[in-house]
Amino acid sequence: VEPEVGKIYPITVIVNTDDGKYAKLPFITDPLDGEVALAYQYYAVARSQQKGNVYTLKLGSHSFIEGFEEQLVGLKENDQKTINVKFPANYVKDLAGKDATFDIVMHEIKEEKLPLLDENFIKELGDETIKTVEDLKAKQKESIQKTKEGQAKINLIKKIIDKVIESSEFEIADNIIEGDVENNLENMKQQLQQRGLTFEDYLKMQNTTLDKIKEEIKKSVIEDLKSYLVTNEICDKENIVVDPKEIDAEYEKMSKLYGMEVSKIKDALKGQENRIYSDIKSKKFEEFILKA
Repeated sequence: VEPEVGKIYPITVIVNTDDGKYAKLPFITDPLDGEVALAYQYYAVARSQQKGNVYTLKLGSHSFIEGFEEQLVGLKENDQKTINVKFPANYVKDLAGKDATFDIVMHEIKEEKLPLLDENFIKELGDETIKTVEDLKAKQKESIQKTKEGQAKINLIKKIIDKVIESSEFEIADNIIEGDVENNLENMKQQLQQRGLTFEDYLKMQNTTLDKIKEEIKKSVIEDLKSYLVTNEICDKENIVVDPKEIDAEYEKMSKLYGMEVSKIKDALKGQENRIYSDIKSKKFEEFILKA
């Protein structure tokens, strides 16, 4: 339905308020915290742009136009207000840098409630390896440490590969590059579609063109192909190969992890054998690089 100018639209509850994760608040306080569901229509460029919307905004996220959240302070449910802001310079071309007026109706105000870190919370986790709050803290600390170490390894390997790329020459057929560019572009369009955006809308929002997007994708594709070629060359020279027994061992590991028979694991992953092979080879390559 095309929105009518000047009409305040009825609001639909967007977020579930019966799941115990939120508590209703009588009004928005400062500092900004919590979540609101509000209806708005905005007017920009001398009211030549009109659009009716329902929107859920998490306060403090700064995901909306700068200065919008601050003007919500003090509002109660069902309050109406006119909010004046300016679209940022890097916004959609037709609106960038222009003044905008939002006529809003506050539908609902909620505060997120974090659970108490106590014995009841530990029980609700259902993790037999975690018996106490201290166990949870230790496990979280270990997880964070592993993540940081893993990222450090990834960064180091990338630096090494980049050094090899700098001192190497490559001949990559144009049709291979163009094929990968088209595949990446198609994936990008599908992802945008899943988010409810058309590719044309995305281009307008980013103030860019198809040719510029393709050029950015092409640079990334070439970098990935060079990295792939360097990795394969090192594997060939250093005889880094995957033994069939290592693949079987990987299936056994997954079998224990998921509590399934190996045959059922293989059935579930049918057609993904190359991915399993590549994952094992990548791990062996990384181990070699880090030891070198």
